[in-house]
Amino acid sequence: MIKSKPIPTRPEGQKNVLKLACEPIPLVRIGIIGLGVRASRALNRFMHIEGLEIKALCDLSPVNIEHAQNILRINKRSKADEYTGQKAWKRVCERDDIDLVYICTDWL
Repeated sequence: MIKSKPIPTRPEGQKNVLKLACEPIPLVRIGIIGLGVRASRALNRFMHIEGLEIKALCDLSPVNIEHAQNILRINKRSKADEYTGQKAWKRVCERDDIDLVYICTDWL
């Protein structure tokens, strides 16, 4: 059984998304920024989910991008667009054909 906490009271006029409900997206298109261990494991988990497509892979290391593309290939998924360089993440975020940007960079 999942226990949930009551929704907190918000100040008058504050907008939040606590009860936001949207129409389902039949195909969720994902861009991944940062392709180290955390992202590789997430990418492997994503391969078990129907209704998603990896559209973009972004990392400073071409080796990490190659590893991620290999995961897609092994799982018979389409090759994703590749982005590398210090400012490449911006180009991923600016794309209008990506629904979700999954950021897996180190936060330190």
